[in-house]
Amino acid sequence: MKILILFLYLFFVSNELFATTYEIKTLKDEPHNKAKNILLDYLNDIDISIINNTSKNNLESVNFIIATNEQIEEYNENIYHEINNFKHDGFIIKSNKNSIIIVGKNKRSLIYGVYQFLETYIGVQFLSSNFEIKPKKITLNIEDINLSSQARFNYREIFIKELDNDEFALKLKLNGNFGHRAKKENPYFINIYNNYSPFKLIPPRYESLYPKYFCDGQLDFSIKKLQNISSENFKKSIKNLENGNTNFYYLPHEDNLSYCQSKESNQINKKHQSTSASVLEFTNTIAKNNPGAQILFEAYQWTRKAPKNFPKLSPNLNVFFSDIEADFSQALDSKKNKSILNDLKSWRKYSDNIFIWHYISNFNGYLQPFPNIKTTAENIKLFDKIEEINSIFLQGAYGTKKSNLANLRAWVFSKLLWNPQLNVQKLITQYVKLYYGQASEEVLEYLELLENSVKSTKSTLLVKTSINEPYLNSIFIKKAKNILEKALLKTQGTPYFNHIIELYSGLYYVELMKGSISNKDKKFFLNYLETSGLEQLSEGMSLVDVKQYLKIKKRTPLVPKIVQNDTKEVQWIDFQEYSLKLCCSTLVEDKLASSHSAVKMKGIQSDWGVQLDLNMIPKGKWHIYANVRIEKNSNSSILDNMRPAIYYGIYPKEIRNFSFFNTLKDEKYHEVKVASLDIKENEPGQIWIRPPEDENIKYIFIDRIFIIKQ
Repeated sequence: MKILILFLYLFFVSNELFATTYEIKTLKDEPHNKAKNILLDYLNDIDISIINNTSKNNLESVNFIIATNEQIEEYNENIYHEINNFKHDGFIIKSNKNSIIIVGKNKRSLIYGVYQFLETYIGVQFLSSNFEIKPKKITLNIEDINLSSQARFNYREIFIKELDNDEFALKLKLNGNFGHRAKKENPYFINIYNNYSPFKLIPPRYESLYPKYFCDGQLDFSIKKLQNISSENFKKSIKNLENGNTNFYYLPHEDNLSYCQSKESNQINKKHQSTSASVLEFTNTIAKNNPGAQILFEAYQWTRKAPKNFPKLSPNLNVFFSDIEADFSQALDSKKNKSILNDLKSWRKYSDNIFIWHYISNFNGYLQPFPNIKTTAENIKLFDKIEEINSIFLQGAYGTKKSNLANLRAWVFSKLLWNPQLNVQKLITQYVKLYYGQASEEVLEYLELLENSVKSTKSTLLVKTSINEPYLNSIFIKKAKNILEKALLKTQGTPYFNHIIELYSGLYYVELMKGSISNKDKKFFLNYLETSGLEQLSEGMSLVDVKQYLKIKKRTPLVPKIVQNDTKEVQWIDFQEYSLKLCCSTLVEDKLASSHSAVKMKGIQSDWGVQLDLNMIPKGKWHIYANVRIEKNSNSSILDNMRPAIYYGIYPKEIRNFSFFNTLKDEKYHEVKVASLDIKENEPGQIWIRPPEDENIKYIFIDRIFIIKQ
């Protein structure tokens, strides 16, 4: 196909003898027009002198040739053959005499190439969706232009609210749209559709008709008839089935720790030595029956480990591996995380297209300082070494903007997803100098202090990290505030001042949650929350909920009844609702609770709404209790008495239990025993509590978790 030529003459005011004329040659279709318009928008704003090695003045005219690989062959065969050898997205930017050539492997790569030209050669810095730096005037030597670049990973997504802005994502060379983003169906992105959980394929309303299909909070994935029905329901529900293998369909198991232990499921899992086997058989059947759809199997929690001696998978079945259990203060090849890395590698024999689901935020507190940038960089480098890994999904604060260091994470991680071998400290330093201006030295000092606090206190960074982790001690807070106070003074009256305030908000958040914030700082912080655009403080906890919680008139917590009734003096420790890790839940006033406040969750949910890390419990033998109650729906009946009303357990110790509806139907608080454990020092794992996923339970309430020394 011949290149259509569009002549555009743009004249710039210049101090040179004459201005440069720009001629842009490209097609008139959507990607080429978009690329052309992006280039014009920026070139029109900047006074550019283009020279070469033999001329001291502006070149009289410069051609821009903008094309995808299909269009470049007739113009330049060398570029065509080079870019055709790229495995994933990529672009080439070259000069040839008085021409600047920008070629993309595909239409999105063409856009990447234009933005990279602006960044590398014009000096435009894309630092956030609403903060860019553009030079007013530059001199560009056309003979210096020579850049060939391709992405290491095929799918690259950073799942934070700031990057819901598709254009900003393109500026950072990201190409993935998962979940709610996929609904936009932007042609420049690869979509992952995620509305295909087991209970979407076979809704729980059919349990009364087909009770054998439902098992321990999941489906019984081993039933052949169920596999075929699910395949048909999947086929009916998906759109764009013939999608040219560009989009993906994500088939997770239900997001809870329960898995079916029917006779048939146990036989399959035992045969293949992993609880993932029965789910993999189910998902593989759906993939075989829908060969036109690229399907993602979820290797997550109890399906994390690959089975042994499993039949060959359907070629359209890919693996989506999650490392949610990791300690993100350390890389995955550390001793503490080694089992996760081993499980990841166990999937290599089954798939040459492994997706990674990695976590970059603290979902227990989006503002809480969470220094995992360097360890995330280490992990991306580890993923780079495993050739079967072609795609990375980094999940962060997807429910709100302004989470801790969101823009720094987006910029640094996007660079590493394109090229994992870049130096992370150089990237951090480069960004900090650009985004924090005069206060960059103080910000770098603060980041170093934060990292050192984690190391010196041997703290753990989990996907839901408690506010009580030792790295957030009073010494750190005091030093950090002193550093950032200097940064505020340096940036007053500049655009960088608000960037420092965003950073400072994390320290206010810690003090607020620990009850150590001054009235003055509390007032300032609450005003910041009102004006910042922040929507959530943690996963599922809206700003409205937080404001209501802060208005609660609390009392000193009552002593648990079991402690009061013990004739001996007992040692016990209380973990009130504010010290627990929360997800998809709210903190509410509850006059029945020990402190007049509690955690509230909808009964139809199945999330681990409340968690307590075992490393928060001192070494020794302890009885573990939770104080819980329910609120019934009016349509509950006597048949519900023997149904579970609330689940609780210890992960990964395979301790799972529940309380019957009958024992909690009075809607009063009950002290239920979760387990008795001999806790080791820095014991890994979590106590968890979740609703029953039952519409007859309106809400569950958790007042506290408390432990009694044996």
